[in-house]
Amino acid sequence: MKQIGYIVVFLLFPLFRCLGAEMYPSGTGSFFYNMPSGEITDTLKVFYHIPEGYERASMPVVIGFHGNDRDCSYWIETWREYADKKGFMFFIPWFTHSNFPTRRYQEVGVKDDNGNILPLRQRTSALVDSLICHILKNSGTRERKATIYGHSAGGQFVHRFMLLNNSPYVKKAIIGNPGWFTFPSTDEDYSYGIKDLRETDNNSLRNMLGKNIVLQLAEGDTIRESFLRKTPEADRQGRNRLERGNKYFETLNALAEKNGWDFNWRRVYVPDVGHDAVAMSRHAAEYILNDTVSVYMR
Repeated sequence: MKQIGYIVVFLLFPLFRCLGAEMYPSGTGSFFYNMPSGEITDTLKVFYHIPEGYERASMPVVIGFHGNDRDCSYWIETWREYADKKGFMFFIPWFTHSNFPTRRYQEVGVKDDNGNILPLRQRTSALVDSLICHILKNSGTRERKATIYGHSAGGQFVHRFMLLNNSPYVKKAIIGNPGWFTFPSTDEDYSYGIKDLRETDNNSLRNMLGKNIVLQLAEGDTIRESFLRKTPEADRQGRNRLERGNKYFETLNALAEKNGWDFNWRRVYVPDVGHDAVAMSRHAAEYILNDTVSVYMR
């Protein structure tokens, strides 16, 4: 009988791992995450808020990606209000400047310090994919996929993460006000284009264009402030974030039409807002998470 019990446990173990273990208590807190296997050894601090008063097993998961100020505090404060109101869990990993400079955060770790292309398992995208899987398995939810949202530098991360990493754990991605984009152009090297990336072929591009992705653009994000990238390559995309976002969306739409591919992206404009992470987060949490955004579509 004891042997039979061991066999049953062995056979059911993979199921138990996916049911959610409720590792994190309700309320606001944090934990540290290390990738259990692979070649990325960084430790991430992850902040979260899990509201009380809801059935945890049915709660959706939203994961945020902060801007280049690397400040998670006001993100937790803003998203906590909507998590409590709408009944979802919110998590935000902290990517410090020291461990995750631009090439490892905004550019998802595609290249090393010398400009060499790194294998997928060594990129920040692999670490994030592992983290999302960990959250889904250990937060107590039955959800098997998460929604991800990034603003500014976080928007850069999210759009490149979706372009270069076919994650099985993301059901929806919202990209807010990126400073510059990686275009599906074979005429420019990464991070402005994909000339030097072997993993971006027609199949991967078609797959990315068919995903549930929202490009969220602030109508007032037209200022060329000091921290906007102004390289010749970036300025070819537009003079400001709004112009660059519009050009990126139209380029993707034209690529899909040219090849007869599905294009499931949506472009959403936020009126009376500039480059403001709090205002854009509030808009995303209020209107875009539940797809009630038709009034804002153009």
